[in-house]
Amino acid sequence: MRYYIHPKSSIFSSNNNKLLKGSRFYEKLNIGGNTNIWGGYINFKLYKYLKKNKRFCKFCKNQKLFKIRKLFNHNNFKNTYYISNYSNKKVLRINRNHFSNLFKKKINKISIVNKNIILHTKNKKIPTSKLSICIGNLSLIKLLFNSKILKLKDKISFLDGNVSYGFNFNLNEEKNYYIPMTILEILEKLIKGKKIKYNKKINKTLFVQIFSKKYKKYTYSTQELLTRKNYYIRFFLSNHPTNLLINNIPLNDYIKKFSKKINIYNSGTIKNYLSGPISQNLIFNAITK
Repeated sequence: MRYYIHPKSSIFSSNNNKLLKGSRFYEKLNIGGNTNIWGGYINFKLYKYLKKNKRFCKFCKNQKLFKIRKLFNHNNFKNTYYISNYSNKKVLRINRNHFSNLFKKKINKISIVNKNIILHTKNKKIPTSKLSICIGNLSLIKLLFNSKILKLKDKISFLDGNVSYGFNFNLNEEKNYYIPMTILEILEKLIKGKKIKYNKKINKTLFVQIFSKKYKKYTYSTQELLTRKNYYIRFFLSNHPTNLLINNIPLNDYIKKFSKKINIYNSGTIKNYLSGPISQNLIFNAITK
């Protein structure tokens, strides 16, 4: 959970390493969030399309944080890449070494007084002129409710799809997006909780992870989302909620009703549901919006 504060650009992060789960949401409460759980996959075809945007292209060219690396030799998965560290082939994981101005403090709520924004920690009040909120959707809903920006009966909707697993044959790319998985990779994720490194390009796999291109609109009240339990197993949850609306108003438009100096960056601000990896879309959205 990260909070960017201007003009000093301080970054506040919770440090309890816990999970927040509810409804279809599954969120890691630490710096990097779910980025440090999922596999960092990239749809290279989409990535090349996004790079047509000059700002995004310039960012990718000048940054020294990550590299996009090819993962599979097989033609069926030639567009499946992954995000690695810039200096080695390990899957990119965000950590405190990436920031020189990181503070381990949790923001419990925000308040707006005379157009000024105040961040409330457990025992401090911190004023800021501008605020960018980069946290998961459920964490955001909890924060906005604690800040009295959301009410219990407010309606929250979002788009999300399903994920499943199958064998690597008779694939229908018109209906699904596939990520091949080797048996060793599956075991590594089950034992270690995440993929650490790809030592070489993969030629053959027996299984695939299946992301349906169909999606469904889910609608809950704030109260339901804050109290509804999550019974999903992590590996069977797409966790790509997009187009999050509050009372049918897009997320950033809704927050602008309270302050034009607050911006939100998470999957809920992405308008269209996209099956498969969402990493590059989150980066693109943050850079271009």
